[in-house]
Amino acid sequence: MSDQTTRDEEFAEVERPRSTVYLVESNPATRETLTALLTERGFRVQSFRSAEEFLAAGAASRPGCLALDYNLPGLSGRDIQDRLANHSHSLPVIVTIGTSDVPAAVRFMERCTVTLLEKPFQPDQLLKAVEEAVDMDAIQSRVRRRFEEIGAAVDQLSSREKTVLQAIVAGQLNKAIARALDVSVRTIEGDRAKIVEKFNAETTGEVVGKYAQFSLLAELGYELGKAPRICG
Repeated sequence: MSDQTTRDEEFAEVERPRSTVYLVESNPATRETLTALLTERGFRVQSFRSAEEFLAAGAASRPGCLALDYNLPGLSGRDIQDRLANHSHSLPVIVTIGTSDVPAAVRFMERCTVTLLEKPFQPDQLLKAVEEAVDMDAIQSRVRRRFEEIGAAVDQLSSREKTVLQAIVAGQLNKAIARALDVSVRTIEGDRAKIVEKFNAETTGEVVGKYAQFSLLAELGYELGKAPRICG
């Protein structure tokens, strides 16, 4: 058995049963067909007739992705993206779109939609797009958890400990930090020990590494308690 086959089997057994496809499609026949197709592949499917119904249900709480028609009656696919922009769990989005809506497709791509499927599309095209979106969501979830975990450690620090941490990250030695804060070296040593403990780390170097990750993610648009604002 090849490595690829093993990975595919593991994905089918582990990832898909935990992933939900939120399907927003106004056409009943299309909605039923796509629901059956995705369910057969092992995904949970929650289907909705309109954007309003989807938003009112307060869905999108499970890992997965959002698949929707661009030209929905009432609120459009773009409206859904706007409404979910500040959601704490920003799902990857797949949009099905007609040829006449190509200009709109560009706007969706700028807003980090996973993929655009031009109608009519083949079942395998949708399945491939959903699988990629689910993979992306799993990665985003792990990164988000890491950011929240480190952020919680930062929040535990006292004002002086935060100042000491910044000095450590800048490469300053205990004596220099103590002199700048007008405290004893022993006090700084105590602060360093508390910082390491609050970060659940073994060494100061590990703390610096974690904080570097936190800072980078913050620069990319992550905020504690919010979805990363790295899309348009």
